[in-house]
Amino acid sequence: MMDFYKGCHVQIQIWGVGVRSCGKGLLAYSEPLSRKKEFSIDDDYLVMATNAEVNTFNTPGVLEYLHLIKEAKDAQKICRSVMDCFEKAILSVLTKEERRISLHFVIVGGGPTGVESAAELHGFVHEDLVELYHLVVDLVRVTLIQSIQSGDHILNMYDSRISTCAEQKFAWDGIDVNTGYGVLGVLGKIKIWV
Repeated sequence: MMDFYKGCHVQIQIWGVGVRSCGKGLLAYSEPLSRKKEFSIDDDYLVMATNAEVNTFNTPGVLEYLHLIKEAKDAQKICRSVMDCFEKAILSVLTKEERRISLHFVIVGGGPTGVESAAELHGFVHEDLVELYHLVVDLVRVTLIQSIQSGDHILNMYDSRISTCAEQKFAWDGIDVNTGYGVLGVLGKIKIWV
């Protein structure tokens, strides 16, 4: 259930950024700047979503083995995990197949968060880690899985041109997109869950 409060005058301040209503539109300001530095945001609604939960669809193994993305600290944990995978992959005792397994990252979810995660992971690997781990960067594989309940395309909640563009970009970048799959359970550790 959602409540809309029209015409209410509210003031909110989070991390030094403030927003207060002013009839139609909002006035925003940033601390420690004085309120003389306010600027107007013409908008009809201020929507605040708090305490969102990641939906695991009660899939066995998700909470035990996977990273969930909700907050900045979750992204930092994923970054550390990716780095650990690369550190493992450069060990001389591993076979090429073991290196490939260590560097295969799977993202479940073809919505905005999953698509952005796949793109950011690809960028992180090919822009930031390529110099440090040039011997194994060619073994990296990123796979995005779109569930069977969500349709045949990623970003399917948007115009089809956006889905097509994203899928073409991922194909160009070598990111595998698998649509129409159901994740029944997680038996071992894969890298990312959205």
